[in-house]
Amino acid sequence: MKKTPIITTFSLYVLVLLGLFLVPSERLKVVYDLMGITGDGLFHFISFLILSLFLHSILRMYYVHKPFSWIITISIVLSLGIETIQYFLPTRDASIIDLILHVSGALTYVLIACIDRIYLKGQL
Repeated sequence: MKKTPIITTFSLYVLVLLGLFLVPSERLKVVYDLMGITGDGLFHFISFLILSLFLHSILRMYYVHKPFSWIITISIVLSLGIETIQYFLPTRDASIIDLILHVSGALTYVLIACIDRIYLKGQL
């Protein structure tokens, strides 16, 4: 399996994600209104669910021991970093709810992956 495409895709995804998390709130509200979205909670949850999928793929490629622990740790650190930066930006608001949604997305992915490994493949 070639490692470059997944790492490139992951890197681009993280850059887009960070860009979206740093865009001024007023601009995002306009986009949400156009799309008919009332809140951004689902975006926070799904974005880290997808991030966890990428992380798991990369960690498995490099045979990292305990990839699920790494997924949770990286998600927490990235979430704390994003919310800390947003705290200091005048155009954004840091939120503990967003942090919880980020980590919940990662935990959901880990739960799904564990269920897959236990029931479908008979291993953990």
